[in-house]
Parts: sequence; C-alpha cells; structure tokens
Amino acid sequence: MRILFRVDASPRIGSGHLTRCLALAERLRQSRCEILLVCRRDRSGASDLIRRAGFDCRLLPEAAERIDSLAGPPHRDWLGARSETDFEQTVAEMHGAWSRPDLVVVDHYGIDAAWECQMRTITAGILVIDDLADRRHDCTLLVDQTYGRSAKDYQSIVPADCRLLVGSEFALLRDEFTELRPMSLTRRETTSASRLLVAMGGYDPQNLTSRVLSELATVPMGHATVDVVLGRGAPHLQSVARMCDASPYRATLSVDVTDMACRMAKADLAIGSSGTISWERCCLGLPAVVITFARNQHGIARALSEAGAIRYLGDADTVIKNPGCIAAAIAELSDDGNARRLMGERAAAIVDGKGSERVARVLLEES
Repeated sequence: MRILFRVDASPRIGSGHLTRCLALAERLRQSRCEILLVCRRDRSGASDLIRRAGFDCRLLPEAAERIDSLAGPPHRDWLGARSETDFEQTVAEMHGAWSRPDLVVVDHYGIDAAWECQMRTITAGILVIDDLADRRHDCTLLVDQTYGRSAKDYQSIVPADCRLLVGSEFALLRDEFTELRPMSLTRRETTSASRLLVAMGGYDPQNLTSRVLSELATVPMGHATVDVVLGRGAPHLQSVARMCDASPYRATLSVDVTDMACRMAKADLAIGSSGTISWERCCLGLPAVVITFARNQHGIARALSEAGAIRYLGDADTVIKNPGCIAAAIAELSDDGNARRLMGERAAAIVDGKGSERVARVLLEES
C-alpha cells in the first residue's frame, strides 16, 4: 500500500503536525506500507527529521506566492501557495516516486475540500488529520485526537460516508510512548520533583524557554536537573544555550531529540506548550505546567486543566505580562507530591497510547 503524506512544519506552523504524521507513518511502515512525505521547503530542518526517521521526503519550493484570495480556509496563507498550485506541486513531486498513491494523508490547516477534491481524482482514499473543525473536507476518513471532541463537530463539513475517528483515544503517538507507559506511571507513585523537562515546542518563536529558565532560577529546588528540548530551527536557540550554561541547576539543552518518550518518562514535572505534546505527556502521566502559543491550543489546554491533568497558566502574552507566575507554579507543584501524583493519574486516564494502532488498523481494514 502506497501512502502519501502532505504536511508542513515551520516556526509559524509548529512541529506538532509533522510529529503526529511520523507517528502514524511509523505504525503503517510496520505493516509494510510504502511511505512518502511531501513538505514545503523551509529552513527549519523538518526534512532532516523525516529522513532521520527513515522516510522518503520530497520538498516543494519555498513559499513565494502572496495568498490574498478571500476564498479558502482561515489558515490558507500557511500553505505557502494557492491551493491549486500546491496540489500541482504535490502531484509533481509524487510522480517522481509513484504513478499514484493508494491513500493520501493530509495534515495541514491550509488545506480544505478544494485541494482534497482535486486529489480525489488520483486516489481512492483521503485521510484528514485535523483539530479545528473550521472548514469543509472532501475525505473518506477524518481523525481528530482532541480530548472531548464530538463527531457532531464534523458531520456538517464532511461527506456523509466519511468515517470519523474523534477523541483522545485516537491520539497519534509513537510506539515508544506506549512501551514506556507502564514504567513511567509506576515511578510516579514515589518520585520527588528532582528532574524537570522544559519543552516549549520545536520552535518557541516567543522564546518562552528563556523566560522559564529565568524564573526557574528563583525557585529553591536543591540539586534539580533541568532537561531543555528545542528544535534546530528554533530562532532563539543560542540565547537558550547561554541561559542553560548560566543556570544554578544542572541544565542541559538538547536539539532535535529522537528520545522524547524516554525524557518524559524520566521527568517528574514538565513545563511546556500545548498541542501534540499534550497527548505525549498524558500517555506517560507526566504532570505539567502549560503555556499556549496559538489560539487553537487554548481549547485543548482549558479542557485538560478542567480535567485536572495540567496546570494551565494561559497564553504566552498573559504569562509575559505576569512575571513570577511560572516560578510560583513550579514551586507549588515541586513541593506537593500528592498534587503531582493526582495530576499524573488524571492525565494518564485521557490517553492510553494506542491511538496510532487504532487509526492504522482502520486504514488497513478499509484499504
């Protein structure tokens, strides 16, 4: 089975779309599917991540067109070209490898039914991965891994015969999260807060990582270890590296990591962003202090906060205007083992780590 993924990653878009596509691609590869990822060229290093994962990656030209049409999805300018241009470029790159795919997976806020309708002329199936429910789709299957999402949110914007897989049981995670889940949950029953994970997304364009490190330096935590993770395309990478060197704690910066599940399993508390990483933390029962960067992340963070699975501080602008709020949350949770344990239990109840397996099984059954 030949499966084409159309997905992008960049400081503006973030890395979560690519992360969840790679998780599904890895699962499908285990069933001997041929995988090809098509992405728009960007200087963020996303193509290197894809190739290190062992997948073929074809790059579209860098964004050049001005997207000023009133037609199209709300995030149409994220696509880097007009819909018809992107479709033609995607097909041209695909033809460099295959004559036609058996399935196309689309994970892009800038793509809607117009693009998908064109793709329907050359493939039997289209899977859309979405979490906005804000535009029409022409697809055979749709996955939305948002906690609390209802199929009713999509019924009026997808074809009547489209199969909907919605809710956090379909969270697309790599196998290592499932494998490390038992160990991670067990160690949280007795652990102290001595190891912190700071992961504000692959790019962190507003440099919240430096803000976290600055406030963390004011919190007395003994001999704590601080694990800081960023992507190679993060614009403030060098300043974060300098802050790690100056930290009163044993702070290390790691770039483009491939072992995030292991780092989360070893961590006692996370300070991070929302989005795809939320489901990874939930699977491993990792208590977290969360800050959002984009409007579409607010709903996820609020829902997880109401469920008691995270401590939500608000969006980046709110946090920047409230100095000391990060330090206060870290200090409170680091001193309260019961609160961390309860938060971890509630998080783990939301995601069991088998979402990629469930989605892949449906895809293979329907192919």
